[in-house]
Amino acid sequence: IEKESANFIFLTDSDIPRDGFDIMVNDVAVTVYASGIRGFIYGFGMFLRKLVSVCGVPLLAEDITGKYRADKRIRGHQVGYRTTPNTYDAWTYDDYRRYYLDMMFFGTNTVEHIPYERGVSKRNRLMKYDEEEFLVKATEMADEFDLDVSLWHPNNDGETVAEAAERRGKLYETIPRLDVVFPPGGDPGEFYPDEFVKRCREISKALKKSHPNAEMWPSAQQPHSIPTWGEEFIEEMEKLPEEIDGVIHGPNHAFDLETLRRRLPSKYPIRLYPDITHNVRCEYPVHFDRDDWHFALTTGLSRECTNPRPREYRQIHRLTRRYVVGSVSYSEGITDDVNKAVWADMDYNPDCDLRTTLLDYGRLFFYGADAEKIADGIFSLELNWQCDPAENPTIDRTLETFEELSSDYPFLNENWRFLQLLMRAKCDWVIRRRRRFELDLIKLAEKEITNGRLDTARKILETDFVVRTVKFKETIKMDSFC
Repeated sequence: IEKESANFIFLTDSDIPRDGFDIMVNDVAVTVYASGIRGFIYGFGMFLRKLVSVCGVPLLAEDITGKYRADKRIRGHQVGYRTTPNTYDAWTYDDYRRYYLDMMFFGTNTVEHIPYERGVSKRNRLMKYDEEEFLVKATEMADEFDLDVSLWHPNNDGETVAEAAERRGKLYETIPRLDVVFPPGGDPGEFYPDEFVKRCREISKALKKSHPNAEMWPSAQQPHSIPTWGEEFIEEMEKLPEEIDGVIHGPNHAFDLETLRRRLPSKYPIRLYPDITHNVRCEYPVHFDRDDWHFALTTGLSRECTNPRPREYRQIHRLTRRYVVGSVSYSEGITDDVNKAVWADMDYNPDCDLRTTLLDYGRLFFYGADAEKIADGIFSLELNWQCDPAENPTIDRTLETFEELSSDYPFLNENWRFLQLLMRAKCDWVIRRRRRFELDLIKLAEKEITNGRLDTARKILETDFVVRTVKFKETIKMDSFC
């Protein structure tokens, strides 16, 4: 589109699936065909994903004319308003509305929230809203965009089945939109399967009084205290309870995914609950297939840093997608923002090109900057975690890439997505420098020990780590990010 502004035409076509859309681009207009608001948002998002600025003129990077249909019917992320995430508790309603759209631009159709539990939730000073008030408003906003709402709602000890169903039923009546309730079998939860399934059935009945089309999807997550839980759960599901619509597979699972699909009655589809937010002590740790993330990175960055892992999550998606009808990811904030886009794009089109997804991410969220360089930088952040950081020069080049982007496109320094990528690059660089610094100290100390000078060796090993200069254009000041 070689003009300063584009004409958009949105036409309703009831023959197009709810999660699909068609686009036609010509010299006159961009026309999006869809059956409702969800499809129109997907179509407009595809336009934005391909938009580039050339000499200040917006152009399409490629022809987007065509038909678009979703592969998986469930494609979502958890965005619970509580104290444990690293971001969401400080957000406003406008922040949530914006993030809903951002996720939808990559094909998301479900948001998962977490209800307030009296005596459990601990509101902090960052939270601007009452949790119950927020849940109502958040689901109302989701309904504006025709986003499905899932509710992760664990069972509580100290309640009878009737009390649990009644209390939940009253909560569900206050929620404008509710499509799925997800009670975890464990993590948390300590009920034996017969009790757990009974509760799910009764809660499902209470749910349908206010939301007749809502579904019950418990997870096959096993309590640590009940080693026989998995087998007993299958026995309960073989009774084919009508009140249960599907089963979720997530962390602390009773069975691996292939076994669960083989053992579970075929009438129950499986939804994946992938942990795309954590690095260690989780379902898919860094280098999940070989467990060799270097201890310097493990201890320096730990469980929940900014963690784009596009290649690794593509591998996991390929290993799991045959068994499931979709996924809603486990997320604890925005440090996994790249992973959300990658995973949602794969759920929409499992054969999508990974580099194309990252180019789209760069064009959409860093409009006006070099999308190729941003995509390369994100790929490089994942490569930074290969091998011993002391032996990985990619770390230096990755930081140089993001420093150059920061310098060449100053507006990026006001963009939270860019800043967290830059921060990660700097953290990796510090860990590499410190690792090399300490290895040098060890070499010097070993020489002193060999010569019998133990006090000297001890002093060498106690030397403070200080970053002074780097080989880039200017010195990086540690106090700016440490």
